[in-house]
Amino acid sequence: MRPALFTLVLLTTNPLFALKPTDTTVPQIFDAIIEKSATRSTEFTFEQSTQMMGMTLTGSGKGTYNLPRSRTDLTFQTPLGNLAVRTISDGKTLWQIEETPLGKLATRHDIGSLAHESGPVDPFMAFAGMNTKEFLDAILKTFDAKVLGIDESTAPAVYVMRLAPRHNAEVPTMEFRIGVEDAFPRQMSIFSPDGQPITEMTVTELEFGITADDATFTYTPSPDEEVVDASGPRPRRPASELEGMQAPDFTLQTLDGREVTLSSFRGQHVLIDFWASWCPPCKKALPHIQALSEGTPGLIVLTVNAEPASAARTFIERNGFSFHTLVDADRSVSTNYQVTAIPTTFIIAPDGTIARHMIGYHNEAQLRRALTESGLLL
Repeated sequence: MRPALFTLVLLTTNPLFALKPTDTTVPQIFDAIIEKSATRSTEFTFEQSTQMMGMTLTGSGKGTYNLPRSRTDLTFQTPLGNLAVRTISDGKTLWQIEETPLGKLATRHDIGSLAHESGPVDPFMAFAGMNTKEFLDAILKTFDAKVLGIDESTAPAVYVMRLAPRHNAEVPTMEFRIGVEDAFPRQMSIFSPDGQPITEMTVTELEFGITADDATFTYTPSPDEEVVDASGPRPRRPASELEGMQAPDFTLQTLDGREVTLSSFRGQHVLIDFWASWCPPCKKALPHIQALSEGTPGLIVLTVNAEPASAARTFIERNGFSFHTLVDADRSVSTNYQVTAIPTTFIIAPDGTIARHMIGYHNEAQLRRALTESGLLL
């Protein structure tokens, strides 16, 4: 359950039920997760809702864990159609298969390298037993982890654990509910740095002691399927239906209150990047956007942010970015451009048509290549 595209929401404790104090520590909970997950087979279903550019995307899925083998299937409903993500591991190789209206892509990960890369093992998978020790070591370096108490109002009772960033104010806060007796996560949530909910994921059904067929944890790509290694470059996505269409015109205000109209740049190449301050791949991409804005003659760079202007302004000033940041307060521009994942980048040709529609993180070299393919002489 990645989405990566993917991010999750911070669960707020139900004020009707006080948490029972406990002396149980975070390392003790992780030790219990590691011990119990090593000897059991688990199957569960879950629901997930994610706030993305002013829209609520809802999804549901199923997980089967017989560690070190695992499988998770998640499907989101979006305005552009269903987005499905499958994560399948036989204990040595982990596959992530993404199916979207733009096509299908299978990414192959070496299990041994997941501790050293930004791979598809998200916090829920770690709390369920996958790479748990590596995850614990990583979070204790950057988060203050605290057990808030035990919520006995649920069945079964759960520990409520909070992970708050120790130094970096741009990192979300995470909260988890973990079974006291079985050490299995029941709910995972994440707040954006300004306290806004991003996603909430809740386990709806759970069964231990299941028997899973070996085929559940095996993935064999078809001969004509696009496959990439996680350590290599990501391929160009198939052209979206937006490419070649007239770019929707808009007028938005910058963070300092000036109005900017897209059509005023007709005759020039324009790069438009949709981002948020809480989005890790956005934060990774924005320095490349900044480099393009500083040293690319003939290119206009506009970025669009749908957060409160104060949050965007703080982020921009802290990082020293100078590109135009436009405030999409009512998310109308994000909606018109069918943005359902961030970062999303558009390259607008001089005639006002959409030359490229790019979803996800892209570095400066990839963006420059896309600009060249769109006719900009660099």
